[in-house]
Amino acid sequence: MAQQKDQNIQMVRGLCMAAVVLIHSGSAANMQSVPGQEWRFWYWLFLRQVINFAVGTFFFLSGCLVDQEKVRRAPAKFIGSRLLRLAVPFLLWSSVYSIKTVVLDWPEVYPLSLLLHFVAGKSAAPFYFILVLLQLNVLTPVLLWAQGTKAGKTIAWCITPVYLVGLGAYCILNGSQPLLYETVFPAWLIYYWAGLRWRSGARLTVRLAYPLAALAFCALNAVLLVVLLHTPALAPSQVRLATVPYAFLLAMWFAGHRFPLAGKRFWKYLGDNSYGVFYIHCLALAVTGKLINIIGGGQNILVTQAINWAGSLCLSLLACEVLKKVLGPKRAMEWLGV
Repeated sequence: MAQQKDQNIQMVRGLCMAAVVLIHSGSAANMQSVPGQEWRFWYWLFLRQVINFAVGTFFFLSGCLVDQEKVRRAPAKFIGSRLLRLAVPFLLWSSVYSIKTVVLDWPEVYPLSLLLHFVAGKSAAPFYFILVLLQLNVLTPVLLWAQGTKAGKTIAWCITPVYLVGLGAYCILNGSQPLLYETVFPAWLIYYWAGLRWRSGARLTVRLAYPLAALAFCALNAVLLVVLLHTPALAPSQVRLATVPYAFLLAMWFAGHRFPLAGKRFWKYLGDNSYGVFYIHCLALAVTGKLINIIGGGQNILVTQAINWAGSLCLSLLACEVLKKVLGPKRAMEWLGV
């Protein structure tokens, strides 16, 4: 990444990180339909459609930021540097979350399960992202080669839709997603590939009406999955075919326009710290959840989610600043991604 980061990209990163934290701040159990409270499920379902752009946009931005000439000149060096930058914080934070699991769940701790969660990026909910990004980084030299052939470009565009069709069929037939469905690169390749293509100059002019129309289609698809196909597990997911047009077009719109929201200084600050917040926010959510239980909150789902979201963001950003002070900015970034 260039030393002088593009401010617009950083603000979009901040927005995506806020959306990721919001996704994790809603307890799935609390959002289930109960007699007289069915609105909770539908509120959560429609909110998820709106914020499901986040991870796809992160992968798109990752593709946009690849220095393609450097990769072509020294592919092994690129892969090695990316592996080091991503693997060290991933391993350290996975260890932290594994220790947390042992402490909180003792004596009902199963070493093999703990190890499998560690290796598969399941020590914390969002860690699969790092494993997917590692896969995409390793594939980057091949993807750059594919840009020069018609067949390569066709295959690259088709991998994710084909995978998601198969995944959707599996989920409809079995009522749930298979293990590690989100942890393999075909689930996300289209976004990273689009970012590489954007960086190469193959750009699409997108009006805001396009992603908004795609969002409406996405929401309709979610309703049909619940009402007609009785597949509520798939309906809120980011990893489904109907989500791709919305996330894809919104990422393209962000790339071609100035950041649209007020509070640009905050969004840039959050974007600058998004990698650290990514790792810390699940710990922060555990803290805010405990505090809400202690003070007797949790009755109002909307208030609880708002407190969880805002509180965990503030705690995560505070933790980032403390770690940078204690370790120094360089070590904090290299060791913990902060």
